Amino acid sequence: MKKVIVVLEDNADRVSVMKEWLADCLSMYESFFSDDPNEVIDVLQKRSQSILALSLDHDLFERADGDLDRTGMEVVDYLSRGEPSFPILIHSSNQIEADRMKRRLAKHHWTVSRVTPFLDTSWIGTDWYPTLRKAIGRLAKKESKADVDKDVEE
Repeated sequence: MKKVIVVLEDNADRVSVMKEWLADCLSMYESFFSDDPNEVIDVLQKRSQSILALSLDHDLFERADGDLDRTGMEVVDYLSRGEPSFPILIHSSNQIEADRMKRRLAKHHWTVSRVTPFLDTSWIGTDWYPTLRKAIGRLAKKESKADVDKDVEE
């Protein structure tokens, strides 16, 4: 099964630019975008072995259904009950809640990075994509080292 990058984001402009970056630079992977925490959790459950990375927004105020109670914290709550297996990038301008998300995930030993959106979507190319790429690279090195260690043990 092809590896997948999962993104929780409600802003259509951000989604469009993020998809462009992933298509241009990481086209060897699938991507899944949603503004619904439940859909993201469903993908995380069904494709747990193929998740390459997860990017989370906190505030989801631009959802089509207008539900202001849904947030990225729902996904964090779900992840806090499981074993860390992929890097997480928090991309939220809500400083307080983004820090809270990061602390909760770190407490449960998840690898977490954070970027703060600015100037419409320009931050996606300057901050989000490079941070995501580094997180994926660190995961690849970690998996490669684990494979070498496994070979040595056998």
